[in-house]
Amino acid sequence: MEPIILQAQLRTAVKNQIKSLHKNRQVPGVLYGHGIASRNIAVDLVEFGKVYKKAGASNLIDLQLGNENLKVVVKDYQLHPLKTIFTHFDLYQVRMDEELEAEAKVVTAGEAPAVKGLGGILVRNMPTLTIRCLPQNLVGELTVDISSLNEFGQSIHVKDIAVPAGVKILGNPQDVVVTIAAPRSEEEITAASGAVVEDVTQVKVAADEKKKAEEAAAAAAEADAKAKK
Repeated sequence: MEPIILQAQLRTAVKNQIKSLHKNRQVPGVLYGHGIASRNIAVDLVEFGKVYKKAGASNLIDLQLGNENLKVVVKDYQLHPLKTIFTHFDLYQVRMDEELEAEAKVVTAGEAPAVKGLGGILVRNMPTLTIRCLPQNLVGELTVDISSLNEFGQSIHVKDIAVPAGVKILGNPQDVVVTIAAPRSEEEITAASGAVVEDVTQVKVAADEKKKAEEAAAAAAEADAKAKK
């Protein structure tokens, strides 16, 4: 994978400057790390959107800050409440000899016979997993092969997932990542609908937040493309 590069500059932490940064299509942020003093920085809005689209929260970024070239990951970000643009971000400066924790997306591979042949429902209980590894071993995704799921009730647990060398999944090894549920009758769906409203709402909020971040990154890339014409 080619290095993901982000240019940044130091800034002073004053409200007037932050307003000026937003006006000039720049995003204020904070750079910090274990045993490292935090610094206030700023980056171009379009460039940050492009970088986040590539790196997400699980890939290393080469941050060029003056004469320094630092390895960082995106730890957090804020979006405008009405517009799909980034308004602030946090970058974590990593040490290549020190392990860190990150979220890896769970993706499925193959086809479950219980779904295709029996009409079962594939339930994804854990869309992401927390991993720990050295920065050079970071992965954005963990693949779960579901081709062994032949019956209702069969599951794949955390302990069943093959991980790359140097990567450890945190949490309970017995946690169910994906499982096969039997099709529900109309009566069961009606009875269960009231109980799952709150959970569905929470999932929707998280999904909307992720979608907004993706839209902000896409909008930044589109603005960059128009600027080059």
